[in-house]
Amino acid sequence: MTSLKINDDLIAGYELSGVDSSVILVIAGRGPQEHALREIAERSLVAHRIRFLNDVGDAEKPSLMAGCAAFALPGRPPARVCGDLR
Repeated sequence: MTSLKINDDLIAGYELSGVDSSVILVIAGRGPQEHALREIAERSLVAHRIRFLNDVGDAEKPSLMAGCAAFALPGRPPARVCGDLR
């Protein structure tokens, strides 16, 4: 959960998706943005359907992903300069 990963947009998209109420959003990992993301999740209209998993080990990741209806690794592409910079 670093500043490059835009889990806040993931939370907003999940909230707006209208997905069935049996589908839970799971955010796995730790990082400097964890506290802020938890606050965003708590303010969400679907807060009761958002779970955070900390310290997911490499051995656990395949099982976690196998149980997913969908998997997302949100992030923004690096900035690119277009055009002639002469």
